[in-house]
Amino acid sequence: MAAEGDLQRMIEAAWDKRNEWAREQPSLSSELKSLAREALKDIRVALVDQAYFGHYGGHGEPGTPLNPMYAELTRERGILDKPLDVEGPQQSYEQQVNQASQQKGPDADRGISL
Repeated sequence: MAAEGDLQRMIEAAWDKRNEWAREQPSLSSELKSLAREALKDIRVALVDQAYFGHYGGHGEPGTPLNPMYAELTRERGILDKPLDVEGPQQSYEQQVNQASQQKGPDADRGISL
């Protein structure tokens, strides 16, 4: 009896974990729209740019399935939490921005700020 209760709790925990993962995923309709846009672009590149003009038209759109957005890349790599300069004081990017925003510019005496 106790084993059945443990099994039921494990199944519920796995189901909850799966639901948590599913909530973080983009909706199916947005993924399909993105794939359709990319397919149309690929067709245009293959038929018009490469076949007619003889060259490739450009790179993919950020945010499509194989081209992550820049915010996603920086969040995954943790770039904003790392110090930028190696030799100076070890501050994060956010600390450097806050420090720079508090400094007065060369025209502060004339009432012009950064």
